Amino acid sequence: MAINSTSAVKHAERLSETSSRWVTGSITATHNFEVTNFSQLDGKGARKFVSSSTFTVGGYDWKIDFYPDRNDMQNYGVYASAFLYFLRGLDGVTVRLSLSLLGKDNRVSIQKTDTRTFPSVGSDWGWSKFIEKSHLQELLHLNAGRFTIRCVLTLIDAPHAEEGSAIKIPEPNLHQDLMDMLKNGEGSLLSGASSVTGGYIAEL
Repeated sequence: MAINSTSAVKHAERLSETSSRWVTGSITATHNFEVTNFSQLDGKGARKFVSSSTFTVGGYDWKIDFYPDRNDMQNYGVYASAFLYFLRGLDGVTVRLSLSLLGKDNRVSIQKTDTRTFPSVGSDWGWSKFIEKSHLQELLHLNAGRFTIRCVLTLIDAPHAEEGSAIKIPEPNLHQDLMDMLKNGEGSLLSGASSVTGGYIAEL
């Protein structure tokens, strides 16, 4: 009886596997975007903004854009603006969005909420009049020139991937098992010459 050791080695390489599934339903995540040294941003002009790092919710990528002097020329310098920008995912995703500005000790100083559908990648939604600059300056004075924008984002009935747990598969020892069978005489019922192919015993 010939032993195909190459087949046994190939089986031994399969040590673990992971799983995932595609589901439809709501999923919520929070992202905090801290802005420091605001004095270096103030007065840069309308449409100038700073961005958070990219964060992912249910397989959809987003970022927060903050405009210290508003996102347009109307009431320039009176308000600061904040928007959520859609970077990657399926078109037409509907979200429930909450943007909060946190001051000292992470106290919520202002909060805006809305439910919107993002028609395509590259679209955004937010508030041009997110916070009055005079109010923001008061908060900055109390919090060493920094603040945090907290985004709580819920994808509503959006298809997304969920990761499953990793499954550990015991390492097989096919070669040794077959040798033990031959030694113990357990293979004596097989008639004729046999070979091992792909881990199974097949009669020739």
